[in-house]
Amino acid sequence: MKDNGSQENIHEIMAHAELDLQSIKRAIGETTLKESLISRDDNYHRKIDWNVAKRFLNIIYLHGPIRKTRLAMKTGVNSTTCTKYVTWLIEVDWIDVNDCDEFRLTQAGLAVSKRINSEDNA
Repeated sequence: MKDNGSQENIHEIMAHAELDLQSIKRAIGETTLKESLISRDDNYHRKIDWNVAKRFLNIIYLHGPIRKTRLAMKTGVNSTTCTKYVTWLIEVDWIDVNDCDEFRLTQAGLAVSKRINSEDNA
């Protein structure tokens, strides 16, 4: 019979395996944005303001590729907030980082930006 410590280790390993599976699914595009946000703590998605995220996408669309400092300045946020938003935008595959540490839109990000711009201009 296994002791309680072994059972806790098994549960911990299983939790890490599930987390790794979610990371793999996200990397290959099998996880939806909703699933991605649900896999984080419950408050994570509440911390992302859609209007601010749209501002980031618009600035990158108009001025990208763009470095983090300039992006923070143009979006009117501090460095910590900028990091939070670019991390989220990278996780949802709307932006990526080039070899010069500049942020640029991915194909999916370009499609989202164009849709946002067309809806805002309608």
